[in-house]
Amino acid sequence: MRDELNHTFAILATKKQIPEASMSFGVVYKNKETGFEEAYHRADKALYHVKESGGKGVAFYEELKK
Repeated sequence: MRDELNHTFAILATKKQIPEASMSFGVVYKNKETGFEEAYHRADKALYHVKESGGKGVAFYEELKK
């Protein structure tokens, strides 16, 4: 799905002559013990991992810990 959205953005940028856009996601699984602030921090960390790796992707926080 993510690749399809990024591909669609690229096509629109070419055809409509609009700035190219892309999507990047940082994902965290939250449980009862994890507060909002901690979940937000973890998702943000995962998102910046994607951005530092070139963008247009998705990272799960739990996978970063391995």
